[in-house]
Parts: sequence; structure tokens; C-alpha cells
Amino acid sequence: LGWVYVKSNETDKAISLLKKVVANAPRVAVFQYHLGMAYFEKGDRATAKIYLAKALESRTDFPGAANARKTLSAIQ
Repeated sequence: LGWVYVKSNETDKAISLLKKVVANAPRVAVFQYHLGMAYFEKGDRATAKIYLAKALESRTDFPGAANARKTLSAIQ
């Protein structure tokens, strides 16, 4: 649902929900990615950078990994 909120430009709802998801499952890379992208869409690049980096640190392949790398590169 959080990702649906991101895609629907309802970033505040997305962030609120995804923060809880990440708190409960901090090792799931795709959740870190979704939260990072929500912050990116909101314009909070500093926080987006943190979560996108965490997603990529896991070194697991997840849907959106290429986009996470691209977005993180654009932030830096």
C-alpha cells in the first residue's frame, strides 16, 4: 500500500506507512527502497539518500534496484 501511495503522489501517507514497515522489517531491501523513493518524491533528498543506500547495501536483487542506483547517483 505504501508503494501505491508513492505512485499516487500521496507521499505523506506513503512515508507514514513505510516508516512503520521499515521499522518492523529493517533488513528487507525493497522496503528501504520504497521509503527512500517516497522521501525523494517529497523532495527530501538527504533522507532519501539514507534509505536508498541502505537498500543497496543489502546486495540483494530486488524490484527497483536499478532505479535505486540511478536515483542515488543523481542525489550524490
